[in-house]
Amino acid sequence: MPAAPVTGRAAMPRHRTMRAVIDWSYGLLSEDEQRFFRALGIFAGGFTVEAAAAVALDPATTRIDAIDRLADLVAKSLLAADIGGTEPRFRLLETTRAYALERLAESGELEIVARRHAEYYRGRLERAEAEWETRPTLPWLGEYAAEIDNLRAALDWAFSPDGDASTGAALTAAAIPLWTHLSLIEECHARVERALAVETAGAQQDERRLMKLQAAVGTALIVPGDQALVERIGELRESFGGEVGISCWNGFAMARFCAQDAAKLRADMMAVLGRASGSALPRLWLN
Repeated sequence: MPAAPVTGRAAMPRHRTMRAVIDWSYGLLSEDEQRFFRALGIFAGGFTVEAAAAVALDPATTRIDAIDRLADLVAKSLLAADIGGTEPRFRLLETTRAYALERLAESGELEIVARRHAEYYRGRLERAEAEWETRPTLPWLGEYAAEIDNLRAALDWAFSPDGDASTGAALTAAAIPLWTHLSLIEECHARVERALAVETAGAQQDERRLMKLQAAVGTALIVPGDQALVERIGELRESFGGEVGISCWNGFAMARFCAQDAAKLRADMMAVLGRASGSALPRLWLN
């Protein structure tokens, strides 16, 4: 007969024992090793060698140095390694990560490490966005889908009171293809709306980024027969001109189509195309 799971009060001594073991192992690390280990706590859902080097180490540190440090932590059972994919990934177990984050906050380094983490994933997702039109979908997803938890963690920090909303808006715009390919439409919608509020409130707006966010409103929120949705996208389209207006129309047109208003769809299409002066419609994140 299988043993009953350990729960409630019975689990508390085990938790304390695990923490004591982690604390003991942490104490055996050098100061540099401790700094590296606690910085790894910022990662959610695993990370690559490249990510560890960019976020948890000084810029001058080489990839070989990062590999050596990661291998040392694996040997000391402070880090788990997964070598089954196209490139190795590492992760802290839940209890170990909680301990690392606690130490990171105590050290006063949490903000700078969180910023590095968000900026790194901004660059990584911008690279993913640039590649998704040219790479086959399955290899593309194989490389970037594993970063969804790090994306969420980076956005949570970026839009927090101590974060950087501009970085968050840029990261949101870059992540739209990933959310769409993972069918995380509701999540995409919520994140885009938050970024859109920040972007439209800014004194200096990035028109290209705003275009992506506006278009994503149309592509992420298409609900057949939802007239409120149709009106919302219509308002967005009318608020902006130029390339941004074209993107808003792109989402608006599909909402009109889902609402089965073919006549209005055609009228809007012709009106917007007439103002576009031959501009190409931007590709939407739907395939």
